[in-house]
Amino acid sequence: MANISRTAQLSIAQIMAGLEEDPAPSAGPAPASEAPQHDSTADDEDDEPQDTIPQALGRGVFGMFKWLLLVVLFVLIIAGGGVAWLYRSATPDMLPEVKVTFDGQELAPTAYKWHVPVVGSFFRRTYAETLNSSPVVLEDAISDASPDIIVTPSDYSTQLTITDADKETVYEGSATAFRSYLFAENGTFDAKLVVTASDSAAEDRSSVTGTETWQFRFTVSIKPSITLCTPTVQQGSVAAVRVGSTMSRTEPTLTGPLESTGFVRAANGWICYLPIPWNAETGNTELTVTADGYTETLTLSVRAASYSYKDYSAKSQLTSPYIGADDAPDAVRRLLTTDSGEIQWAVGGFVQPFLDSFDTPLLYGMTEYVGRSYSERSTNYGYGGRTSTNVVIKPKKSKDSMIVPASGHVLLAEDLGGSYGYTVVIDHGAGLRSIFYGLTALDVKAGDDVKQGQLLGTSGRTVVAELRIGTVPINPLLVWRGQCDGLKYF
Repeated sequence: MANISRTAQLSIAQIMAGLEEDPAPSAGPAPASEAPQHDSTADDEDDEPQDTIPQALGRGVFGMFKWLLLVVLFVLIIAGGGVAWLYRSATPDMLPEVKVTFDGQELAPTAYKWHVPVVGSFFRRTYAETLNSSPVVLEDAISDASPDIIVTPSDYSTQLTITDADKETVYEGSATAFRSYLFAENGTFDAKLVVTASDSAAEDRSSVTGTETWQFRFTVSIKPSITLCTPTVQQGSVAAVRVGSTMSRTEPTLTGPLESTGFVRAANGWICYLPIPWNAETGNTELTVTADGYTETLTLSVRAASYSYKDYSAKSQLTSPYIGADDAPDAVRRLLTTDSGEIQWAVGGFVQPFLDSFDTPLLYGMTEYVGRSYSERSTNYGYGGRTSTNVVIKPKKSKDSMIVPASGHVLLAEDLGGSYGYTVVIDHGAGLRSIFYGLTALDVKAGDDVKQGQLLGTSGRTVVAELRIGTVPINPLLVWRGQCDGLKYF
């Protein structure tokens, strides 16, 4: 720059000197000895016209313009060299390092396009590359309905789009908002995450801007929890199997030698109650539960209950009325296989249907024999006995008041005649129903929703009380007295 300045000063001085230069006037005739010799060339030069001041000034301005042009060209060369040096200095190591993890698995980017500033925001160097044209497949399946996606640094704007196997969009929004999303079903999903750094979001105009893209494919495989709540149960009781919330929202299934009414909705998923008949085979029983495509085998241990028996010498001594498992009237049978409502004994559980004490001439599982020999009685062996699958109750006083043992919905309340008398059927939900025979008066009617402790009716001399899950009778006394653990899960 010093050299340029010096050159400009010298050029201006020369121009000004040319303007001031003028031929000196003759002082008189020159001496003969000094008289110039005649030269035709000089005569020609003397004949040429001299430059005027405007002409000389024009030549000076043109010279100045040429000088300025040279200066500008020189500056441009210097600036171009500087820009070229800055451009070469904008190397890939200036690109941002963005880290993305999905459900704890680090993802590799599939493409990027970053703009590195060379001269502010006016001139940038672009780095762009497609690293992978197809989605990256994650090795580990997602086992959480709400997986986390974390972008570091967190000050970039993000756009996440997730589609299912049918190319339907199941989520579209920011990575931050994805934290509250829950997958509704298992399956394979494709995701595209775009991280953007823009001028408006940058702290200064010299920041790197652009986008980086992640495309990945993952499998959601959430196994519901399957639990056998009652690993060991006795004959006449109830087993319970719980399944956690299912992704497909479909009812799980259970197969095995025990009859059941299937799974019903519970507080945190599903539950199935398995009635254990009075004569169920003891030992280990295999149960197979399938939910959301997963199958698990559970082992239930059934232990023998302690049952009593009675021997009579004549049939007239048999307990009456007697209503066996196969003796239920048609009006009752039809109700045992109808759809049942939600669990209603969850609040309050069960109580005995009489406020006062009562006798039980015939217990659940008790067998009555007529005419067995001494040896048969001593070994508790014989044919022709009848086993009770309900309880015959004899209240302390005839025509005692009865109450509802647990909340439910009255399915039947009418006089069926004969040994059945006034009969009441209450649906407690999940296939569990209370049946009472032998009442002399009713305080409820079919269609009523009843609460535990509500007046049910008036008993006769005896009342036959029965509890069934589906068509299988269970021991009412175990349930009323809170000794049936299976029904404590809901």
